[in-house]
Amino acid sequence: MPRLIDSRLNDRIDALEARYGRARLVREIGAAVLRMRLTSRLLQSELGEKVRTSQASISKLERGATALPHWDALEIIANNLRWEVVLNPGPKPVQVRKRR
Repeated sequence: MPRLIDSRLNDRIDALEARYGRARLVREIGAAVLRMRLTSRLLQSELGEKVRTSQASISKLERGATALPHWDALEIIANNLRWEVVLNPGPKPVQVRKRR
């Protein structure tokens, strides 16, 4: 599947991975997905239906049980639930906030 994001964002993701390590970045992405889902009061299966994936895939994302999730997947989930994803070089590299 082709990447939908531009090369500048890929560079930022690569920089975050180099700074924090892949395992931490995967955990941060999982925590962001979990926060968006719980705040939106959805079951994993309901979120899966919204973004056209399985409940098992959502579970893997939330648990950090993937090698490195595609950034596209996080963006699709965030956009679908009307959230925004923010990348930071600070202590919390992946943050999400509700769109206004």
